[in-house]
Formats: sequence, structure tokens, C-alpha cells
Amino acid sequence: MIILNHKFLCSEKIFKISQIDNIKNSPSNSIILFDFSEKNIIFCNYCNINSVEFAIRVKNIKEILFSANLNAKYIFISDKNLAFKAQKIADNYMYDSKIILEISSDNELEESALNEIDGVIFKN
Repeated sequence: MIILNHKFLCSEKIFKISQIDNIKNSPSNSIILFDFSEKNIIFCNYCNINSVEFAIRVKNIKEILFSANLNAKYIFISDKNLAFKAQKIADNYMYDSKIILEISSDNELEESALNEIDGVIFKN
């Protein structure tokens, strides 16, 4: 299981953006993060062309499917039930994208692991 943003671990740097210039000015080797939206698809294209890894925060199955096909490294999901469904879909289609559940405490690690979620990220 991937564990991101935990105080005990060094993990990849996540850099939230809201416009293309933020990507250009992001720290090297960071993962770009943005919310899924039709207008933000341009961020995916920019990242793919420039070999920049990115994560997308999604709210439903349709957004998960598009995010995986747009080559997101991580798909962030805050809703636990949606994340469990998404993991089954990702496993079935063997997506390269990893399903990452947003959690608040260590107490949520066990349930995430037992439901075979690819990873978690601790909310700040």
C-alpha cells in the first residue's frame, strides 16, 4: 500500500495547481494535483506532453474512468465507498493509475488495506 503525506514517512511532494503557470513553476519531481473538470483537462494534456506526473481529485465513476485514460499517476478520492468501487474497477481493467483514498487518521489504514486500496493520502 502506498502511504502519502504521513508524518513518519518521506513521500512524494504533491503540488496543487489552478493554472498552467503553476505547473511550469512547480518544484521539480513533484506530483501535480488538480480537481477533475472539463476545463482542467488541459492540465492533463500539458503534463503528458511534458512528462510531468499528476494526480486528479475525482467525485464519481465517470471521472475515475477518464482520469485513468488520461494517464493520471494517482486518482484521489475522498469518499470511502466510491474508493472501494473504484479499486475494483481499476483492478479489473488493470489501470496503471493508482486509487488513493484521502484519510484523516491512522485508524483508517486497516480498513483501507483490507479493502485492497492501492494507497492513502493523509489530509492536511
